[in-house]
Amino acid sequence: MNKSGRDGHHLFYRSIGLIYPDFISKDNKHRIIADAKYKPSDNIGNSDYLQVLAYMFRFDAKKGFYLYPEDTGSEDRTLYLNRGSSYEDTITPRNDVILVKHGL
Repeated sequence: MNKSGRDGHHLFYRSIGLIYPDFISKDNKHRIIADAKYKPSDNIGNSDYLQVLAYMFRFDAKKGFYLYPEDTGSEDRTLYLNRGSSYEDTITPRNDVILVKHGL
């Protein structure tokens, strides 16, 4: 409800960083966040990923979705968040935090 200014949430304590996630599940033990992007899947990039990851981190969600327009019936693409650092050559995919790109 960002256009009406209702039902916003804050990233930080003391009302800092107003955000409007498109969907937050009510199951607080298995929270899911979804964000709709009105652009093709190939145009969803770094700032879009950071946005939904911030929402997921803020609401302790382990699973997030990008919903985007799709007319060819493509398969979902599951992205696994990395852990580790390239400085130590310890990068591995996490299996507990995922982002699914799903075309509608």
